[in-house]
Amino acid sequence: MANSSIYEKIENKGALDAAKIREDGSNLATLQMQEAIDKANREIENLKEKQLKINNEKIKTKSTQIEQLAKQRTLFEKKKLIDETFERALKKLQELKDDELTNLVVKLLLQDFLDGDETIIVSKDDYKKYAKLFSSKSNGTELDILNKKLGNNFKLKLSNEPANINGGFIVIGRTYDINHSFTAILNEIKEKTEADVAVALFSKGK
Repeated sequence: MANSSIYEKIENKGALDAAKIREDGSNLATLQMQEAIDKANREIENLKEKQLKINNEKIKTKSTQIEQLAKQRTLFEKKKLIDETFERALKKLQELKDDELTNLVVKLLLQDFLDGDETIIVSKDDYKKYAKLFSSKSNGTELDILNKKLGNNFKLKLSNEPANINGGFIVIGRTYDINHSFTAILNEIKEKTEADVAVALFSKGK
């Protein structure tokens, strides 16, 4: 009986040790699994954060591109509208009445430092109009009416050679020429006033 009791104790202790080992092993496995899960979750969060930064950068870059394109488009449309404004101004000049055109030509020539014997060149379409307005001669090249308006020292002539312009005239002198074509006049005005025109067209409240 004594020996049997010792064997039972050993077996019982072995059973207890085995149970303890299984419990410890289970706890360790659970701990390791939880650590693995926590690590995986951290890695997932890091990946999500990294991807979020990448996506934010992509969104920021795309937004900047869209904003730049929008600005370029807006500037293009504004430039187009300004150009259309000056095109309408050109048409208005081309439709000047005879007295308005006469006053404009005289005003421009009086502002120039002329010798008085220069030659005026106009487009083929405007030749008859200028000859009629500024000359009483049959050939139309002697601008006696215009010279009288300008003063006694003027002996301007009208060339029968056409200028490649779209309204207005060009003064041909011995040392230099002066471009008073409507396009040149408007381009000069445009350079000086384009910013003001843009403000007038696009400012808030206008």
